[in-house]
Formats: sequence, structure tokens, C-alpha cells
Amino acid sequence: RRRAAARMERLRRELGGRRGAPDRVLTWQAMEQLRFLRRELPEEWPLERLAEGFGVSTDVVRRVLRSRGGPSPQRRLRQDQRALSAAA
Repeated sequence: RRRAAARMERLRRELGGRRGAPDRVLTWQAMEQLRFLRRELPEEWPLERLAEGFGVSTDVVRRVLRSRGGPSPQRRLRQDQRALSAAA
């Protein structure tokens, strides 16, 4: 068990040392638009085209499409501000 924990800690340090989910890079409006395009026009908007259009990786697109629900309005506003400042 110690060996496995040490290996995971080493990998975590090599990959950036952060725990938890990665920071959001899209605003909530962009995420809703992404979901809408995928729901209404799935043939025209495959994962790769969505990722290219929104400037994120396909992994981010998959996580957004899989996610359900939403945060409180205060948390949503805070996240939008962080996403906009990261984009600037």
C-alpha cells in the first residue's frame, strides 16, 4: 500500500502537483452553448469540432457534456470571472 501511495504521489508531482478537478476554462454560457450544439446538431458538431471551436481539449468537452446540474448563482459568477480572466 505504501509503495502504491508513493507511486501516486510521484505521478501527481510530475503532472503538476494539483489535487482535485482542473480549473474551468469556459464560462457557463459557453458550456450551455456547447451542450445545445451537441444536442441539436450532433452530426455537424462532433467532439473534435466542438473542442476546436471553443478552444479547449476534447477531454474538457467530454466532461462538460457529461456534467449535470449547476452551481449557485454566486459560484457561477465567480467561475465566469475566473474563466474570463484566464482567457485574457
